[in-house]
Amino acid sequence: MAEPGDSSQRTAVFRRSATRGIAGVLALGLVALLEIARRKAESTLPRQELAPASAPATVATVPVAPTLAPTPTAPRRHVLPLARPVETTALTQLEVDFQHGFKSGTLAVFVDDEPMLEQPLRSRVTGKVLTIERRRGRLKELLAVPPGEHRLRVVVRWNDNARSRSLTATFREGETRRLVARIQGLTKSLVLQWR
Repeated sequence: MAEPGDSSQRTAVFRRSATRGIAGVLALGLVALLEIARRKAESTLPRQELAPASAPATVATVPVAPTLAPTPTAPRRHVLPLARPVETTALTQLEVDFQHGFKSGTLAVFVDDEPMLEQPLRSRVTGKVLTIERRRGRLKELLAVPPGEHRLRVVVRWNDNARSRSLTATFREGETRRLVARIQGLTKSLVLQWR
């Protein structure tokens, strides 16, 4: 008859044997990877000439990485000052901020009648009254504008509606101006404000 402690002893012996077996397989895999890496490294080194026949057979040759020749330095050049300074014009930035409640539509911005932006409008449902959805969407874009006075035109299109509004503004070099655009509730008129 088997004693009660025999099954737990067999389980413990099996676990130790399994652990040793797994460790052995991992060690064998590591040795194989190292051998592959060594062979790959040897194949990338330049082949050395064989030692002369008179050399003793016990001498081992060790591959040595080739030394690189020193990098030649370029001769120094004398930089002459320019006859006139180079003019660099820093662009100004126009930040357009448009909040809306449309399911879909487009917002377009023109600077001096040149199209600078045309983006689709997206929104999410924020509430529902009976069958009418309340939506909220926001579009913020940063546009690069050259300094100076410019005529801006904002056009909003949704469903079969369109609203347009223009204004003139002066942009100073390196300045960022924020233009807030809104569609007013009942009148659905487009309002532009600087902030």
